[in-house]
Amino acid sequence: MKNVLFILFFSLSLNFAYSQEGKIRTAEIKTDIACDHCAVCSSCDQNIYIKVKDNTKGVRKVEIDAEKNIIKVKYNSKRTNLEEIEKAIVLSGFKANQVEPTEEAYNSLDPCCKKK
Repeated sequence: MKNVLFILFFSLSLNFAYSQEGKIRTAEIKTDIACDHCAVCSSCDQNIYIKVKDNTKGVRKVEIDAEKNIIKVKYNSKRTNLEEIEKAIVLSGFKANQVEPTEEAYNSLDPCCKKK
């Protein structure tokens, strides 16, 4: 009986893992990061993480590359889409691909995060 339950559990787990595989996507979003210390700055770095990861369902991972001006986002395409992720980045005050941040969001950034 234990063997049957183990095999059933294993096959269901394997099936679930394969079904999730097609839903996970990675997007590279072009942005404008003005500061050179974004990855260690608690205000700019955390601002992007909070707005994107915590406020957008389905986002699994957010990586910021300030040197290349790219925000890499790993997400579940069944729960969110690129447009929603771009909207979250724009709300944090940064450009997301061709979408510009609102004046209010941009003005809320620390001075080091704004374009010089």
